[in-house]
Amino acid sequence: MAVCDAHFMDMMKFYRDQLTASGLDYVMFGHIGDNHLHINLLPDDEQTTVAHTVYGALVDQVLKWGGTISAEHGVGKLKKEYYRKMIGDSALAELKSLKKLLDPQGRLGVGNLF
Repeated sequence: MAVCDAHFMDMMKFYRDQLTASGLDYVMFGHIGDNHLHINLLPDDEQTTVAHTVYGALVDQVLKWGGTISAEHGVGKLKKEYYRKMIGDSALAELKSLKKLLDPQGRLGVGNLF
């Protein structure tokens, strides 16, 4: 995820606070120069629900700051719902129509949204 310059330090603090409070193991790394950090949650088997909840909270806050859920990769299998939340149903339908025009046989990115 990424945010504008004005929210980068807020994002760093929010991530640290949320991740520390969750008790999950995690790795945070990324591209500080363009306000884009990767959060890899490393839950135990019994922490999967907590991990999904924490990640959802991170997404929600980034979107409140006008950020994006994906800064350098396509949107595939794991972030489909977050992408819909970011752009809305109408825009998603329009993008799917464009993809259909460019890839009518659905050969590119099989199983991925984009």
